[in-house]
Amino acid sequence: MLKKIADAVVGVLTWISGTLLVGIVLCVVLAVLNRNFIKASIFWTEEVARILFVWFGMVSPAIGIAKDQHFRSSYLSDRFFKGRIENIYYLVVALVTLVTLMVYAKYGVDLAYSVRSQGLPTLQRSMSIMYAALPVGMIFMIITQIFAIIQKVKKIVLNKEINKVDYKDGVEKTRRIEI
Repeated sequence: MLKKIADAVVGVLTWISGTLLVGIVLCVVLAVLNRNFIKASIFWTEEVARILFVWFGMVSPAIGIAKDQHFRSSYLSDRFFKGRIENIYYLVVALVTLVTLMVYAKYGVDLAYSVRSQGLPTLQRSMSIMYAALPVGMIFMIITQIFAIIQKVKKIVLNKEINKVDYKDGVEKTRRIEI
């Protein structure tokens, strides 16, 4: 049940990220084509592309967290922790990350609220449109981090491997085992 919910959230996030990326590309292509062929520029394309880029950058990392493909340093865990201790180490890191995301979300709300009276230069809309990406992205990351923490707790309690590494033909391949 939880896996289906997590997969649905990742599906929605993937769709949102893809839509934002397509929007960025369309705005930039439109701006370039107008500037080079029509010799005029559309005043709003650069600002819309910038806003979409900020939203893309805040929403997309949640997908990496959900798929456990987000950047992390494994230097300590590879050298000093093995087995169950390594799983506990990653759980502690995930919990610290969750608290950090919550702090960023809280201050992101404060920031978006504080710039509500400032306007975007071209679109003449509130700057909160752009700054709201921070708390919204953090909320998505918090949701996916909670799912990841639940998986890590299951891994520790059941003492099972979630990520199993296979070596075939000298190439490392990681496959995910569902618990």
